[in-house]
Amino acid sequence: MPGKQHTSAVFSRSLILAVILMALPASVFALGSAAEVPENAHENNYGSGWECDPGFRMIKNSCAAITVPVNAYPTDVSFGHGWECNHGYRQVDETCVAIKVPENGYLDASGDRWLCNRGYRLVAESCVGIIVPENGYLTNSWHGYGWACDRGFRQANESCLAVKLPKNAHLDYSGNDWQCNRPYHKEQDGCALP
Repeated sequence: MPGKQHTSAVFSRSLILAVILMALPASVFALGSAAEVPENAHENNYGSGWECDPGFRMIKNSCAAITVPVNAYPTDVSFGHGWECNHGYRQVDETCVAIKVPENGYLDASGDRWLCNRGYRLVAESCVGIIVPENGYLTNSWHGYGWACDRGFRQANESCLAVKLPKNAHLDYSGNDWQCNRPYHKEQDGCALP
């Protein structure tokens, strides 16, 4: 059968070619791929191709030096600028600018922003002392006034007023409002029977 002879001939030629290629020294192939690797690059350790050396970034088919600004350090990642600002500095365009921490503030753990000390709150890029009213206490919240009223008191502007309990009422779960005892129900400012 002519089909079997043809398949056998193709297989034989493929086998001969594979044996010849295996016999060639590996340096013949390495020279070919090394010639394609641009300056400031090296061959990949995994598979074929090349990658830029540390401190360089691929631009088209070459490796360009990464310019690291003052107060920054190079990163070894394939995305972004190739650098990040030092702790205490923030990126502004292609530079790193020192973060100005106001009085009564501190640099947070990330090093790229500041927060106010306990007992102070942010007002127009500065830290202003929190004035806790009588019958109030300092909170850890960054929202609102930075303080809350004690149980039995309710916030009214910047002070704490006593919650006035009508007859047949008690403080609610929050402690800053009231609800009627059972079987009474709220009716305007008091408690009435149903």
